[in-house]
Amino acid sequence: MRFSSPTKDVKFCGQTVKINKLSGASVFNIQDMTENLRKSSNPEDPKANMEIMYATVRAGCVEFKDISTEDMDTLPTSEISELCNEILSFSGMGVGK
Repeated sequence: MRFSSPTKDVKFCGQTVKINKLSGASVFNIQDMTENLRKSSNPEDPKANMEIMYATVRAGCVEFKDISTEDMDTLPTSEISELCNEILSFSGMGVGK
């Protein structure tokens, strides 16, 4: 039997995109990236923080699975942040969880 992750439609830059609940492997990867950044010499590094958001969006949004970092860099940061928060919230993580 093959299970599939629950999905939800959300808005991103005026378009509807499909997000899914993060897999256990994705959660552990994001947690490792966050912990490594926290232990680094520059835990406020904006580029490293963006990479964590990008990894979250790639793992949790079908339309962004194969998008390059260069293409992600062209998108509005506030929209990426909101999408990341939607994915984390839908997966039972994030602020207030």
